[in-house]
Amino acid sequence: MSNPQEIKRANDEISKRFQAVEKDLFQCHTVTELCENLLRKMGGEFNIPFVWMTLIDEPSASFLKKELMLSSYLEERLNLIEREAFSEIIGPAIAPVLINTDITPFFRLLPGNTKYFIKSFAICPLTFNRTVMGSINCGDPSSSRYHGDMDTTLLDSLMQKVSARLGYFIA
Repeated sequence: MSNPQEIKRANDEISKRFQAVEKDLFQCHTVTELCENLLRKMGGEFNIPFVWMTLIDEPSASFLKKELMLSSYLEERLNLIEREAFSEIIGPAIAPVLINTDITPFFRLLPGNTKYFIKSFAICPLTFNRTVMGSINCGDPSSSRYHGDMDTTLLDSLMQKVSARLGYFIA
């Protein structure tokens, strides 16, 4: 895509997809509904084959964990992980991390016994009171789907809105 009009058209389409995901965030009445809709909508709007959630397993997340485990949909797409292990994988990032090389450590973010054929990841941290509480994760079997040179501005903006909405339910 070297034509500026094609690039603008592609960027406009991506922006519309993010807006479609965001639109539903403030129509959800429970934290479970929010997370279910977010994972489904992200997968559908962007044709992402694997979308799941990782939650740091600590007392401050007990309400969220309890609520999310009530959903059979989320139960299969939720991974609980210790903060130290999460930090080893992601580091201090509060912005999305895109990776397609040296991905082995990122497999620890996968839920339970689920086996996905993934060659690239988008890890999108979720925060509450400026502390990372987990992430929304996207995986793809193509190693070119996500890479560190990609712009994450729209994804970061979405995750900030999701974090704010989660905060509404947690507070």
